[in-house]
Amino acid sequence: MVITRGKGNGGEYFYFFCRGRQKHLCDLPYLSIAKLEAAVERHLGTVRLSNAFQTR
Repeated sequence: MVITRGKGNGGEYFYFFCRGRQKHLCDLPYLSIAKLEAAVERHLGTVRLSNAFQTR
């Protein structure tokens, strides 16, 4: 994933895109930073470390 800046609609915004898009190897859509961060946050909320890992 690569972050880039866009301009439009009277403002500036940032978004992620798959580096493979430039070589037509990836068709993942452009993703807003806010949406990607929210998805990562949701996923991390489901991750549980094992007791053994926590002890170490």
